[in-house]
Amino acid sequence: MGARRDGCDRVARVRQFRRIVDQPGGGADVQIRLMEEVGTVPVRWRIVLPDRVRIVRLDDAVIVFNPLSWQTHFLNEAAWCVFDALRSGPMTVDALIGECVEGGDGMTSEDRNEWTRILNAHLAELAAMGLVMRDDAVAA
Repeated sequence: MGARRDGCDRVARVRQFRRIVDQPGGGADVQIRLMEEVGTVPVRWRIVLPDRVRIVRLDDAVIVFNPLSWQTHFLNEAAWCVFDALRSGPMTVDALIGECVEGGDGMTSEDRNEWTRILNAHLAELAAMGLVMRDDAVAA
């Protein structure tokens, strides 16, 4: 499996996602609060102000300026893959899997559950930065 989005190396992305999810008090704790509820309409995520966010690409990272908080955030490659996918519009976690993960359409349910956990944790981190939010106004 190779890169899916521009310049996103899958192996590096998996390492970054897992590092965030597995750290104590990190993404895993936040992820539980933001997981999609089973049996309900899937939650869609979007960039808070997509037309006002400023982005500077570096070799292996991206700097994103949040115009609401006036803060600048350093995104590693894993965070950038998720953020970049959301630049095209609101998406569910399933859509993000299809967009960010090579072979996302044909993966096993165990792999899909793992990627759902990983992406929810990363979305929680981006939400904590004020860069993304749930798009409750739009039905999936």
